[in-house]
Amino acid sequence: MNLYIVCISAALSADPTLELTQPIYQPAETIFSSAGMDGFTIRGQGPQESTFYEEPAQPQSFNPPAMMSPFSRPAVGDPFIGGPGQPSPYTPGPAVQFAFGANGPQPYRYGVTSRVEMGIMPKERTDTGIGNMGVLETDIDFEYTAPTGLGWIFSVTQEYGLRNYDGPSGDVGLAGSVHRFGGDFELATPADNGPWSVQLAFNPSLNTDFEHSPNRDAYNWDGRGIAFYRHSPHFLLALGAGFLDRVNDQVIPYAGVVLTPNDRWEWRILFPESRVSYFLGNYGGVSQWMYLRGEYHIEAYQVELGPDASRYRDKIQLEDWRLLLGVRGAGGWVTGFAEAGIVMGRKVKFSGPTSNFGVSTGFIGRAGMRF
Repeated sequence: MNLYIVCISAALSADPTLELTQPIYQPAETIFSSAGMDGFTIRGQGPQESTFYEEPAQPQSFNPPAMMSPFSRPAVGDPFIGGPGQPSPYTPGPAVQFAFGANGPQPYRYGVTSRVEMGIMPKERTDTGIGNMGVLETDIDFEYTAPTGLGWIFSVTQEYGLRNYDGPSGDVGLAGSVHRFGGDFELATPADNGPWSVQLAFNPSLNTDFEHSPNRDAYNWDGRGIAFYRHSPHFLLALGAGFLDRVNDQVIPYAGVVLTPNDRWEWRILFPESRVSYFLGNYGGVSQWMYLRGEYHIEAYQVELGPDASRYRDKIQLEDWRLLLGVRGAGGWVTGFAEAGIVMGRKVKFSGPTSNFGVSTGFIGRAGMRF
């Protein structure tokens, strides 16, 4: 929660007269963005009629007001509709752009954007009597986005993840930390060429505890492909699949619907991550949302296990389901969030001789910022 307060404080201290005139591009209203398993999200809405507001007829600089009515639309749109740091707070969108609801259009932000997130799962009991296990999560991403000569949008994200394990004990003997170095390469069609659009992505990564030289088990080769159909301003359909290179390789659906019934609610009923958002209003120059989020989460690493005298390499897979209630806000170039809830269905599996085990349902808290 402290990190969320820092984000909002930074936003409030920004110069309210700041003017930016960076390039304008099509809002990718039917584009998901997924950096690993943590970013199954969707950008804002596209050209459509609105009861909320109409964008200017020509691209121009935008001066965020120092004070806004809590009943007006957000100054920048929902900051977490897009992928890590993708929405541009001061890019008003292309000419004659309309938006529906409190989320607004989410144009791509060219150049580099950053994301920092942290999460904690305190120690909980394992089901095989090997003690308790807790996890501290840290994720840092740097994303570069640019148009291509064919009119598609290309983005590449440098990803780093750190997991600090507290337990369990016994023969499992997990290392104190594991690391993930990944790259997410994504191509997306512009979303203004009719109701259909497509996203294709490849997400390789190195996952290791650096206790040994990594071999093939340390590399995960993930990918996804998704097609989108916008039936109306209120209804978007997504249909696709993703491949996850884990201990047990999986093909999972990337599918569902997005419902925007009115100016303040958005229902994203999707797999592997769903979110129901409600726009709270603008307070002190900061646009704020409350949301309920559910997520299927799975990771895998190559680690060294066993007693000190007979250590061996194995591949570990950590799987769980998460349900969190959170708030997020946007002001200036900085957006932030804080959320808390429960993590359940926790399973730890191995590809080698190590015995699988489960971890009891427990608390999870997360916070982060994007800029």
